[in-house]
Amino acid sequence: MRANNDVLLLTWSVLSKEDPDSLEDHKDRKWPFEKVPDVETASLSVILVISSRRILNGIRRRNNEVPSLNRAEGFVSPNKEVTCRRTQCPSLDGCHMILYENIQDNRKCCEMCKGCTYQNKEYASGDQWSSPEDPCVQLSCRAGVITKAKTKCYSNCKNPIQVPGKCCPICQGCENSGRTYQNGEEYSLSTDACTKCTCQNGNVSCVKEVCPVLNCPESTIIHKENECCPSCEGQRKIFNLPNGFCFFQKKIYKTNDIFRPEDCTECKCLSGTIVCDRETCPPITCSYNMTVKSEDSCCRVCPQKDECIYEGTTYQDSEVWQPNLCTRCSCDDGTTRCRVQQCKVSSWCPAGYVLKYIDGECCPRCVEASGICTVFGDPHYRTFDGRIYNFQGACKYLLAEDEVSKKFSVTVRNDARSSPWFTWTRMLTIFIGKTKIGLHQKLTVKVNRKRIKLPYKSKNPTFSVHREGNSVIFKAEFGLQVVWDGDSYVELTVSSQYKRRMAGLCGNYNGFGSDDLQGRDHKLYTDSEEFGNTWRVGSKAACVLSHNESEHSSLCDGDKRRRKRAIAACSFLLGSVFSKCRRRVDVRTYYSSCISDMCDCPRNKMCACESFKAYAQACSRENVSIRWEKHILCPSQCPRGAIYRRCTRRCSKTCDEPKKTGYCRDKCQPACICPGKRVLHNGKCIAPHTCPGAPSPSL
Repeated sequence: MRANNDVLLLTWSVLSKEDPDSLEDHKDRKWPFEKVPDVETASLSVILVISSRRILNGIRRRNNEVPSLNRAEGFVSPNKEVTCRRTQCPSLDGCHMILYENIQDNRKCCEMCKGCTYQNKEYASGDQWSSPEDPCVQLSCRAGVITKAKTKCYSNCKNPIQVPGKCCPICQGCENSGRTYQNGEEYSLSTDACTKCTCQNGNVSCVKEVCPVLNCPESTIIHKENECCPSCEGQRKIFNLPNGFCFFQKKIYKTNDIFRPEDCTECKCLSGTIVCDRETCPPITCSYNMTVKSEDSCCRVCPQKDECIYEGTTYQDSEVWQPNLCTRCSCDDGTTRCRVQQCKVSSWCPAGYVLKYIDGECCPRCVEASGICTVFGDPHYRTFDGRIYNFQGACKYLLAEDEVSKKFSVTVRNDARSSPWFTWTRMLTIFIGKTKIGLHQKLTVKVNRKRIKLPYKSKNPTFSVHREGNSVIFKAEFGLQVVWDGDSYVELTVSSQYKRRMAGLCGNYNGFGSDDLQGRDHKLYTDSEEFGNTWRVGSKAACVLSHNESEHSSLCDGDKRRRKRAIAACSFLLGSVFSKCRRRVDVRTYYSSCISDMCDCPRNKMCACESFKAYAQACSRENVSIRWEKHILCPSQCPRGAIYRRCTRRCSKTCDEPKKTGYCRDKCQPACICPGKRVLHNGKCIAPHTCPGAPSPSL
């Protein structure tokens, strides 16, 4: 047979041995062997097609009879086709114990490297197995030599976990040198290429590889770069020795002969197989140049170094630890060396970003800011993207909504105060699925129309409501927070995940304030009143004013005294308290809002405070902190149960002086007064009979 353009040809001279008469007509005809399309690996498959005869190598074959071919297997199928497959022989590279075949035995298809006999069991060259008595004893057969060695393990964690039936313990996590390895991946120690670690199911196990004893002349032994074990180069054929003798490299040994081919290895000839006990050296965790010869073994080991004690904890040499996020320490032969990470601190971040500390990181970095929408005064709106506008609608409106997933929505209800022309936020409602959370006047909170006691937590949906100072704070785990002062101030915060997903009076949160007046109809408005009315929800029954009634000039226009009072109160924004912030945040819009609020402010209220609070919040977003509350008294600072008086000479009675009368101030000034006969105690207005040590009231 010969190959010709990937088609094997069978000539007439081969077929003529079978039946010359019947094949006379086919003399000199070539019979094609067609290649099987699904040929696997490197084996050669051919099919000989003959119309009515089953012939191969000049011999007629019965169906399914397997002919004997050199390095091939074949069979005749029922459809009269002969199939041949070439046997794939194992590679013999590096084997110097290839046995000559005994001509008296049946000839074998492939040449083989000499195997091993151990405890009455036959092993092929290349086989590896563990001792059934001890999983840490590893054995391997290579060219008639069995290498037997004790496994050495390595653990890169403090508390490795021993697994039953396994030799080496495991450490949780598959991280090494800052890299996380995937399941099934391997890596070697940087200081010891023979110590290999494997990641399995999120755990890592490390073992020192045992190199086999090589049965080849020393001149043919090579050690390739970046490989753990040396290997033999080339091949050699030998005649198998009779039982009782072993051949190793270039010498013959008798049974029970003991010899040491190299350090750490002792070998013995046992009935044709050489069994070598090899000492496995421990993993090297230092540079090889630093290793020294061990006194009690043939191995090179890292020199013993001193431990370190840091804040009562003992650390091994070269061990690294972090006392805190910004400090990294290491043990260097008994000396603790620590390095503190230096942060490139910048107080400035681009617009829409804030400097923030991230969990698990030492230094702060600029991250996309959450969207904050503020409603204050009569009312004024500062959108997520920083645009400020006024809207005097006196109905119920959609303040903000996740218009993509509809995960939540917030509505506000506005009402008139001292005049029928200006409105204030009366209450707001948060909708999460079928749950309704109402934030009402005087910090009253209702869930599904039932009043609740604070603090309050809900598991489905997950949210919490608690009181902090003179405000109620609502928090939901999906990135929504609402602050309500129980009067008319609202601060709504959404996480950056909702960017470009919001709609309502708070704007679309896309980073551009210029298009925040986009109505429900997706039209862009220039008039805030027209824009706001597109977001009205519910029936007109919720409205307290008609549109025409709400169009009215300010009360200050015809009342100079009222305007003078407004200017005096709002000038606080222009004073020294906010001087640092005015360089970063334009105060003019907040000042004009403050004047508008004070002009329509009811008697004995301080409506300017909401503008102060809103401006301070805007300053905070620019990393300017203003402690303005200690410089001026606002109603929100009054003790629980007290009444704010814009101008009074009175002081509250106390438990120590429950019957005190008269004035305690020389001139009229703002103050918080306990109403009626109530007295001030521990920051609250209480009934006199509840004071400590007070007699019980008579029945």
